[in-house]
Amino acid sequence: MRITHREAIKSFTNLSLDGFPISDAIGFPLISMYLPAGDKNDVLLLRQYLVQFRQELLNRLIGRLYTVY
Repeated sequence: MRITHREAIKSFTNLSLDGFPISDAIGFPLISMYLPAGDKNDVLLLRQYLVQFRQELLNRLIGRLYTVY
């Protein structure tokens, strides 16, 4: 089964926006790299940063996997 460029973007976008554990939550994969968040603003800022990182990674990955002419 071959996934089209549009389907891949939709799928990866949904993945990048899915909920994920944050710095002091159980299951946070980068726990050794981040201190526990101080307050809700710190948690929100870190979440926004990681969402932006995931979306940028998605855009670059899609660009490598699919060549659009």
